[in-house]
Amino acid sequence: MTPRSNIEVMGSRESILLNALTDTGFGGDLCLPVPVAVSLGFELVGQEAVEYADGRRDRQLVFVGLVRFLGEERPVNIVLTNGGDTLIGTGLFEDKTVTVDFATGGIHIV
Repeated sequence: MTPRSNIEVMGSRESILLNALTDTGFGGDLCLPVPVAVSLGFELVGQEAVEYADGRRDRQLVFVGLVRFLGEERPVNIVLTNGGDTLIGTGLFEDKTVTVDFATGGIHIV
């Protein structure tokens, strides 16, 4: 099982509570499915180079938004995906200790 965490994502139009996958291979903050991102309304701030798990390299548009995660509200960079899952990257854990139980899908963050 893949560990999941609840995260509130806030755009210029609305906010939504999502149950996101924790992706330890994703160094960014947050990756949202395109339909979710469009409905929330985010500001485009640029592009960044990305490398996928299969070694492909590409450039992705980067948007800025706000999240409420672990009791804190903070700005985040958001990239979009055509997939269906919201991903939390290691950028949101920079000042945290994360313990993952991959057997149960449990995650403990302090």
